[in-house]
Amino acid sequence: MKNSIPTSATASRDRFPSRDRKGALLPAASADARDISEMQRGQWKNRLLTGAALTATVLLASASTLAAENKRPVTVHVIGFGVDANTTAQLTNMAAAGGGRYFPAANEAELTHALGSAIGVQLAPTASNENEGNNSIGTPTVIASGASVSGKIDPVGDADFYTLDLDQQGRLDVHITPPPGLDIVVRVLNADGADLSGWIAPLAAGGETTGAVNIPARGTYIVQLGDNRNDAASPQPYTLELRFAAGDANEPNGSAGRATLITPGTDAYGSILPVGDQDWYAFDVPRLGAATIRFSQMAPEVDLHFRVLNSERADISGWLAPLKAGADNQAVVDLPAAGRYYIESGDGRNDAGAPAPYRLDLSYDAGDAAEPNNSAGAATRIEPNAQLLASILPRGDQDWFAFTVDHPGIVEVALTGVPAELDLHFRVLSPDWVDISGWVAPLRAGADNVAIVDLPTRGTYYLCVTDGKNDARAAACYALQLRYSRADDHEPNATIGAATEIGIGQDVSGSILPLRDVDCYSFELSQAGSAQISLTNVAPELDLVFRVLNAERVDVSGWKAPLRAGAETTAKVDLKAPGRYYLEVADAKNDARSTAPYTLRVTAP
Repeated sequence: MKNSIPTSATASRDRFPSRDRKGALLPAASADARDISEMQRGQWKNRLLTGAALTATVLLASASTLAAENKRPVTVHVIGFGVDANTTAQLTNMAAAGGGRYFPAANEAELTHALGSAIGVQLAPTASNENEGNNSIGTPTVIASGASVSGKIDPVGDADFYTLDLDQQGRLDVHITPPPGLDIVVRVLNADGADLSGWIAPLAAGGETTGAVNIPARGTYIVQLGDNRNDAASPQPYTLELRFAAGDANEPNGSAGRATLITPGTDAYGSILPVGDQDWYAFDVPRLGAATIRFSQMAPEVDLHFRVLNSERADISGWLAPLKAGADNQAVVDLPAAGRYYIESGDGRNDAGAPAPYRLDLSYDAGDAAEPNNSAGAATRIEPNAQLLASILPRGDQDWFAFTVDHPGIVEVALTGVPAELDLHFRVLSPDWVDISGWVAPLRAGADNVAIVDLPTRGTYYLCVTDGKNDARAAACYALQLRYSRADDHEPNATIGAATEIGIGQDVSGSILPLRDVDCYSFELSQAGSAQISLTNVAPELDLVFRVLNAERVDVSGWKAPLRAGAETTAKVDLKAPGRYYLEVADAKNDARSTAPYTLRVTAP
């Protein structure tokens, strides 16, 4: 593992490893000015390790321990100084295992840049001089970011070119200290010679020249400088200093196709660098629900906006903005289906950037296990006496259920334990998908909602549950309880054609269920005479009436009524001929029902 330097925290600018070292592990420490100063004074003692396996073990174990102590992840970066291809592959894998990156270095300038990139601190190597003959784009002086170079603008009209390789997007800071008599201008070009910055000039003639240039991608870049009007020269040197602030480790992730895949329930770190940078993230969910997205620890100059797109790249959230630059930005976004979603983030006006990392936290609340059941065709099948938990998530969610009954009757629908933000409404549709209940509403948001719905026939019924205005959601579940009550066994007997045959002197049980139920009976009379008809054991909510019709369906008795609701109904009816007769029983106003059975008896001579 020739001349490799793995590091997890900070590094010395002046104390580079000697060429005969096998490797060096630098101690973990914060990268502030005090630490760097101490390192420059040679206070850190490098531990020499032999063998990539030993180095990896110590590095990753140290990172794990430090992460546990600080309760946040620690990234391990590895620097290879003049290593061969095989060792480069080993070190790249080692860095990946520690969640970091591998930095190659071939000289002291590149090594200094690598150390600075790994720890996020600008380190300056000892200044070097321009190469003679670097006055054209084809003969530039090779330097590294983090370099400090001395050069001369001499003779008049001289231009100096420098080239450097940058391994990712970011921001290149340029600072030139001129000799007296020169006002030096500078620009940065890409490898194709395209101007990225325009000419950067000092504020006043003879002043220092300072600028920041956006680096859009990894590659080779050219720095060109000269006198502003090409009318002056100086035998005294200028100093050119370059500092590169790299974008975050997820770069390049500036499009949906290059989005960084993250897992709900975890956090990620990124930065808006260079100016105009956009960071894309992707995440997958197993079913519909809602995502809580929070960007925090923002640099004060960045007002980070974000939006969420579905798998077809359609915007489902709109752009979400913070209260001000530097503020956190948090929102809950509805996810209407299972699948992949994208988060696009960037500065609000694309006019600011910062190397300081932000934090992205992503959490996900799944819809209930019955999802997707947003339509009658996708209704969740349940038993007519079922009890289950469900949720209105995401916003606008509808929960559809289907249940089958083999007999007419009623069903009590109870929605309880309703989250405070929801006003749950429901309705029931017939087997033909006709609304038979209308929308049933609670007294207020968060209140229980209980009602009885009549089921006039056998078959499959559909129940739809939703928030009243479709303007609220809740990850917390509500409870759904169905209680089905079956009508009497003689049903259906609501017409003369379906009348139930009964015998003279026989006690028959029946019920008025569902609402507006009519029970029809038929009996055979062997001779003319009076028939005594009685309805007893009547439920208190019913005022049962009856009438008798002859074989030609002609009313021969008129309606017989009780004294009051719940009372018996008894009457003697003269039947003037033998033969078939029909008896109709109903609630007087068809406005009451009961699961409790009544008793019918017909006696005759």
